[in-house]
Amino acid sequence: MCKFYDTRVNNSCQEPIADYVSDKARANFCGYLELKLSDAKTRSPDDRITVSDELNDLFDLPTDSADQSSSIDQLRDLFDIDDSSN
Repeated sequence: MCKFYDTRVNNSCQEPIADYVSDKARANFCGYLELKLSDAKTRSPDDRITVSDELNDLFDLPTDSADQSSSIDQLRDLFDIDDSSN
């Protein structure tokens, strides 16, 4: 997630004065941490649809937009709100 992380350089960090982290799976602190920008902006719309479908499969949600109810309907169902009161 850090923009300086690079396995091709010494200590896997492009920041020259950062402390070496021997166990990256454990909690550690780095004052030079800068999150790298997401590549989501560079993805094509087809890639976004594929990712969306994968998430829907993961959470067992319908993948066809025709099968999905509107967000407000989902909230009403979630909180058991009767629509006739409006």
